[in-house]
Amino acid sequence: MGQRLTKLGRLVSGKGGLFIISAGLLLTLMMAAVYIWQPTFLVFLDHKAYDTMLRALGPTPPSDRIVIVDVDEASVARKGQWPWPRYRVARLLDKLRELGAAVVAIDFLLSEPDRTSLATIQEEMSRELGVPIQVSPADPQWLDNDRILSAALRQGPFVLGMKFLFGQNRRSGSQDCLLRPVAVVRRHTQGQAPSSPPWFQASGVACNLPSISSAVRRMGFVDVGLDSDGVLRRVPLLMQYQDQLYPSLALAAYLQTRGLNQLVIHLSALGTQALQIKENLVPVDAQAQLLINYRGPAGTFSFLPAADVLDGNVAGELVAGKVVLVGTSAAGLKDLRATPLHSGTSGVEIHANVLDNLIQGDYITKPAYAPGLALALVLACGLVSTLLLARLRALGSLLTSAGGAALVLGACAWSLRDAGLYWSPLWPTLTLAVNFSMLSLARFWREELLVKKRTEELAITQQATIISLASLAETRDNETGAHIKRTQLYVKALARHLKNRPGYGQDLDETYIEQLVNCAPLHDIGKVGVRDFVLLKPGRLTPGEFEEMKKHTTYGLEALKRAERDLGDKSFLRMACEMAHSHHERWDGQGYPQGLRGDSIPLAGRLMAVADVYDALVSPRVYKPALSHEQAVEIIREGQGTQFDPEVVAAFLAVQQEFCVIATELADPHQECETPAEEAASRQTRP
Repeated sequence: MGQRLTKLGRLVSGKGGLFIISAGLLLTLMMAAVYIWQPTFLVFLDHKAYDTMLRALGPTPPSDRIVIVDVDEASVARKGQWPWPRYRVARLLDKLRELGAAVVAIDFLLSEPDRTSLATIQEEMSRELGVPIQVSPADPQWLDNDRILSAALRQGPFVLGMKFLFGQNRRSGSQDCLLRPVAVVRRHTQGQAPSSPPWFQASGVACNLPSISSAVRRMGFVDVGLDSDGVLRRVPLLMQYQDQLYPSLALAAYLQTRGLNQLVIHLSALGTQALQIKENLVPVDAQAQLLINYRGPAGTFSFLPAADVLDGNVAGELVAGKVVLVGTSAAGLKDLRATPLHSGTSGVEIHANVLDNLIQGDYITKPAYAPGLALALVLACGLVSTLLLARLRALGSLLTSAGGAALVLGACAWSLRDAGLYWSPLWPTLTLAVNFSMLSLARFWREELLVKKRTEELAITQQATIISLASLAETRDNETGAHIKRTQLYVKALARHLKNRPGYGQDLDETYIEQLVNCAPLHDIGKVGVRDFVLLKPGRLTPGEFEEMKKHTTYGLEALKRAERDLGDKSFLRMACEMAHSHHERWDGQGYPQGLRGDSIPLAGRLMAVADVYDALVSPRVYKPALSHEQAVEIIREGQGTQFDPEVVAAFLAVQQEFCVIATELADPHQECETPAEEAASRQTRP
């Protein structure tokens, strides 16, 4: 027998494990499908995971090779509103060249002629006011500020900016632009090439005046791209316009520091893989975008006020040999962007971060195989966690899932910090979390079903035991097994009706009624302690015999109390004790064994009192014939307020037809109709 139970336990355990494994495999496949689908909310979380990782690891300090010359609020206050006359910009650039700047990149566009030029002022005043003004400087170029700036640009290593336009209607104004593309050599991995250009393709461009553009050899676009959540994490290093490729401002400045205007593009069927500048291999994504390794929040790089440079208040060692980025941060001019490390970083600082990445060569790489790696980790984490969770308990499952998530996060952090490789920890970690939560829920649900099934089996066993005990008592009495079933149904009908009456709704809930019905068969269990001579006597009992018969209520209480001590605090046994001990108490206090009165009688006893008397009246006994239903109803009505609880009798009168149906359908066999004489004799019922 023990071996059979062991085998059965293993079979149940095996089925449970198979259920968990099947659910886990399904969840893993669902997570893989979600990863391929890339829903917007989870992409947002993926971005935030990347930002959190960058902040947790801390930024890399910037090099000392970059300085930003800023047209800030103080400079505008001292030198006048922006835009400044081009001769002042020319003086600024001359000062930087004289201080020994290696490269100067300008992060603003000079798209319109300078209207503060003397020649322009002469012409406009003559045309609009009719006031001829004649100014004849020694050098005619002083009449045109743009010529002054162009002359300054020709003297040094300057890089100008430009801005690309996108969309079908963004071509206007770009035909007269003088641009400086970068020379490229394309290398295809294993002879494979993308089916179409993978980088961004512009439809128009906003540029500098041709006279200004012609004065420099290097130009770069100032465009940056935002992720879907509005945070700047990557920038394109190359863009295409009219079949030519152009570098970003930072890349153009870096090429200027190397004295180059050529780079190598490594391509595969998936798109761009890397840009190579001599020995410097720059990892980019398929669209030639670089993940920016930010050096810190706004203000990380060295800033010099433009007014200080113009006034000669800047020491040469602060500029000499360095790459200078000229930008603006004055109110209304500053182009602020949100980055993973700061909510407002100016455009010139973005270029400074990209340029410093190129100079130091410490890139953050999201390799082309990263999506495949993340998918593989999703599947691996899902499968491994499923197999472990199918065998482990709750604490072990929690520790395993938490440990797996910590391992994934640690590996991702190590890869990013030591190798500069980033792959998303969100998806495998999310898979572990989903597997743990959903499989725990599935296990809980399955265990709940098993507990429910076992509870039902226990309830059936309990009820069968109760019926068996009650039937055992019935074998010593003249009543039949149908009496047990009838009294159960009577009590149930009374309780269901009574619970809708004021004052009973809180006590008579479904659980209470169920327990009431279950323990009803035990109301006469104490009869097993009454002698056969008294219990089975067909005639009237003597006063002494009647006193002995009344003790069956006490015998029942004692037997059920012993069972309650052995089985523990069981509510149905408490109710059975109340019912067995009090179902012969009377509302007027004349009952037994305690002579309880009114509401002091337990409700279970008051209900069984009506049910038991009704069944005794309508059922034949050796000492009396059966009464009709109407006669029994009248007798119970007469006992309202004396023998029975008035509210219970009112409920009985409301459901009396249900009592009649129960009595008829579950009548004892060979029950005979009674005569009027028998009816009179039967009014004196026995306990």
